[in-house]
Amino acid sequence: MPDSRFALQIVCEVEGDRLPGPDHVACVVALRRHQVQDAMLCVPLINARLQEQQVFSTVGADDLVLTAIHLPPHPLTDARYELAYRSTSEPKMQFTVAVVRGVPHSVRIDSDA
Repeated sequence: MPDSRFALQIVCEVEGDRLPGPDHVACVVALRRHQVQDAMLCVPLINARLQEQQVFSTVGADDLVLTAIHLPPHPLTDARYELAYRSTSEPKMQFTVAVVRGVPHSVRIDSDA
């Protein structure tokens, strides 16, 4: 987001020395357009992981800011990609969500502290 304090990193895996292709561009555009809906789908998984780690806070979709998109070499046919979020309420935590076939599958939580 233009007014966000967090930058957006986009990583596109490619084969050989190729540049990211139109399929990468299309996926990034679609993910940016659906970032609010994607965040809403990721919240239950993130909060469940926070509870497992006994972190006594939760996040909401309006707290999450998309900070990274990691796409595979063939994003339209590969089943898995990753989205990373930061929370405005917990800015030292990064939530990396693996998405498989459009459904949030697992989450990894990293901390700057």
